[in-house]
Amino acid sequence: FKLAKAVLNAIRSVALKNIDGLILMNHGVLTFDDEAKASYEKMIRITSQAETFLRVRGALDAVAKDTPVENLVDLSAVRRKVSEINGTATLTCLDSSPEACGFSGLKDVQSIVIRGPITPDHAIRIKPAPVIINKEIETSLSDFASAYQTYFGRHTDGSQSMLDPAPAWGVWPGVGTLSFGRSLE
Repeated sequence: FKLAKAVLNAIRSVALKNIDGLILMNHGVLTFDDEAKASYEKMIRITSQAETFLRVRGALDAVAKDTPVENLVDLSAVRRKVSEINGTATLTCLDSSPEACGFSGLKDVQSIVIRGPITPDHAIRIKPAPVIINKEIETSLSDFASAYQTYFGRHTDGSQSMLDPAPAWGVWPGVGTLSFGRSLE
């Protein structure tokens, strides 16, 4: 709320039609237009410019590391447990690209990923934080589901329906990132 008020004060005298968006440290890009599609296109353009800026300066290379050897037995255990929590068969996609491995291997990755979702839509689609997979795979996932149920109970007024408590994405330190869903779309 404090940030929203600060942004309002900063742009109060600015004609928003004259700017494409705002970049808020630790919060991302906000774009606006009279039409949703135009705002979305601005978001893509600004994000692409930022990615190019980072790539040209080697920032992405600084995070990248060698792709690890996949442990398909452990990946299968992740999928099985997420499907159990979800109550239905759930696909699990592992991103073990050099960038994903590097990100997942950051010494402070657990602190980074639990800072909260960027938007309320993220909270709905991917929950407030990812699951962090550790050596105790089933415990990591069970603890995530329990924490989500507690989180929901703390924030509901009783009129909302809780989503399934399974994670939508995850970080597997040193291995990569994971996404979960009922389909590939």
